[in-house]
Amino acid sequence: MPCGYFTSDKLRTMPGASAAGAGSDLPWTGWDENTGGFQIQGESPPPNEIFRARYHEATPGYFRALGIPLVRGRAYDERDKTGSQGVLIVNEAMAKYWRHGDALGAKVTFSDHPKEKDWLTVVGIVGDVKDAPKDAGAEPAFWWPLSQVVFSNSSIAIRSNLDPKLLAGRLRAAVAELDGNLAVSEVRTMEALADGSYSTSRFSLVLVGLFAALALVLAAIGTYGVIAYSVNQRIHEFGVRMALGARPRDLVGNVLAQGMKLAILGTSLGIVLGLALSRLLSGLLYRVSPADPVAIAATSAIAIAVAALACCIPAVRATRADPIAALRAD
Repeated sequence: MPCGYFTSDKLRTMPGASAAGAGSDLPWTGWDENTGGFQIQGESPPPNEIFRARYHEATPGYFRALGIPLVRGRAYDERDKTGSQGVLIVNEAMAKYWRHGDALGAKVTFSDHPKEKDWLTVVGIVGDVKDAPKDAGAEPAFWWPLSQVVFSNSSIAIRSNLDPKLLAGRLRAAVAELDGNLAVSEVRTMEALADGSYSTSRFSLVLVGLFAALALVLAAIGTYGVIAYSVNQRIHEFGVRMALGARPRDLVGNVLAQGMKLAILGTSLGIVLGLALSRLLSGLLYRVSPADPVAIAATSAIAIAVAALACCIPAVRATRADPIAALRAD
């Protein structure tokens, strides 16, 4: 059954180390959550840096189940068992650490003072896969064989054409036959996992979008109010102009020009303030720069278009000024 590790708690056994218990020294040169530091035989990291990659574990069928392509080398098989030479499979991003040689067949260790048995051999290189759909790109990563390294918490990945609900029942039944004390929890489809990883970002996006839409509506109402008030104040002027031969489209153009000046000025000020505060929103953006010219141009065009629509009603009202009433008042 294909198996793979997605999230980790504590490591129980690792290559080149005894079982990790209270106070045991984990053979990391540095680690943070699912990221481990290591040494590469014959390679040195850049100054003030260390080699670092995300760690996982896998069975022979794991990569096939998740559709991760094997680029070079081999996948895990019956040769990779407890007591045999420690091995690793790395992704293409991690393989780039080898600047003076080939990653395939190279040696890696997680011990600060490695002995011969502490060196692991890279037996395969797989394609890059992001750990989460929202990640900008694939990070350097490696996989231990489940037969050699045991984590306290693992996940099973199954590829099947069966209905997920039916498959979940069969999975629980199969596990119960192996060991009735084992529990199968959090059975989810890959689509659900991917969707869940976006939930927080999606909520933030919807919330920001609602506020943006509200701001746009308020801006349109404000523009309409200002232009409508201006037209009412100038209604006598418009009547005189029409009496002197001004055409309705001339009056509409005059009112729209007044509104567009305000819209362009407000949009320009908004762009400047937006760029100044762009760092506050950078964490909510995905593959879009806070200063993305296309996004700024599109937003500005929408704002100006909405302002133009808000000016249309007052502009049409200006053409209804009564020339006779205006001349009598004079």
